[in-house]
Amino acid sequence: DLRMLALGVGPGSFTGLRIAAATFAGMNASLSLPTLPVSSLAITAAQAASDGEVWVLEDARAGEVFVGHYQNFQSITDDRCDSWASLQKIEPAKCVSVSPPPEALPGWQQLERPMTRTKALAKVVQEALLIVEVDDLPRYVQPAYLQISQAERNLK
Repeated sequence: DLRMLALGVGPGSFTGLRIAAATFAGMNASLSLPTLPVSSLAITAAQAASDGEVWVLEDARAGEVFVGHYQNFQSITDDRCDSWASLQKIEPAKCVSVSPPPEALPGWQQLERPMTRTKALAKVVQEALLIVEVDDLPRYVQPAYLQISQAERNLK
């Protein structure tokens, strides 16, 4: 009875994203179902259950942060990886994260996450289906690699 699948594409750890994408590709090889790529930052934003703008700030390690900017389940800007220092240039706003940001961000208001991750994922998928055509979705999606890998970092 499946008509579509959804895959969390990150951002996240390289190994975790690769394992998820490879496992998913194997499962979908015979099913060949349309696939909705879902940002992990969008899920976190949905957990905040805020009608206003919400910044998602997740520690990407190595002095970097995964940044998402959302309102009502819609991305205001593309998810990105940035430095913690760059956030000092943004006017403080409401933010949410799975774990508290390690860097002090004066003036930023950390929101609670009253919605479970599972319910937030379901809500993000439900909202996406209001604006996308299922038949237009790809069969396979790529992980969201927003930062260079440790191996690439070591080459520099």
